[in-house]
Amino acid sequence: MEAGVLRGRTGSGLHVVAGRSFVAAVGSPVSPTVLAALVDAAASGAAVRLERLMAALPTAGADAVGAFAVVIRESGRTDAFTVVARGDLVVELRGERLRRFTSGGIVPFHLAEFAAVDGFRIMRGADAGAHPGGEAADGGGPGHPPEGARPIGPGVAVDADLVDWAAERPLAPPAAAEAPASPAPRTARPVRYRIDDGPVRLLEGTVRIGRAPRRARIQREDTLVLTVPAAATVSGTHLELRREGTRIVADDLDSANGTTLIRGGLRTRIRPGEPRVIEAGTRLQLGDDTIVEILPNHEERPA
Repeated sequence: MEAGVLRGRTGSGLHVVAGRSFVAAVGSPVSPTVLAALVDAAASGAAVRLERLMAALPTAGADAVGAFAVVIRESGRTDAFTVVARGDLVVELRGERLRRFTSGGIVPFHLAEFAAVDGFRIMRGADAGAHPGGEAADGGGPGHPPEGARPIGPGVAVDADLVDWAAERPLAPPAAAEAPASPAPRTARPVRYRIDDGPVRLLEGTVRIGRAPRRARIQREDTLVLTVPAAATVSGTHLELRREGTRIVADDLDSANGTTLIRGGLRTRIRPGEPRVIEAGTRLQLGDDTIVEILPNHEERPA
């Protein structure tokens, strides 16, 4: 990863791939297809989008990845990152204070955004024991690699039991007490969407879309949006859209006729139980022809 030094401690348990703007650590076992997709993203030489990385990490099906952590730098920032965790992997973030981020048991993954970060460490939960003050048992903390850690180059998959990144220009020393991870206080841009030729709507929180959508049992604040009643190939509760920080997540709710993600001329089926991170400009085809479009920010404002 640029603007810093990435190191890994030789060991087993994690497969690590690094690109210009991201680090991905995947727990064993993992399909060679998954590693190849991550290596291709890293080798592209471009600032990879989170959308592409999450598409390479299936959470359902034969190649499902049981545990992973992705840390990706926000565009135009050197100290702001989005972190995604699944399974038992732990990400410790160093900056003004030491923060620890895990999946928290959230399925299929947990996503949050952090600012004022000048180092991070990824490891298995069993290896994440720390003494008071955030000092790890091996004597180092995020941004201070332990003995035996070696540099990791971009675009290759390496085996390690711990990975550590330190910024070239660190911030002030972290506070002594470790604090639980909390999202960065950032202002999210409004996200607008439209169903077919219907009105432009504002995406706030979670939205469920279908012919007769039902609220989720534990998400009582959901907004219910009806599609065109004549859309016979759209299920009663077909698709869920939600905001996670500044990100947009789309989830097919086990629909009968499926959801297809359309972006840049490419069409990809969203598998039920495998949410996808999407961006403005993406279209989602529900069944045969109903289109949900995530509008660019310059489109008309909702009425």
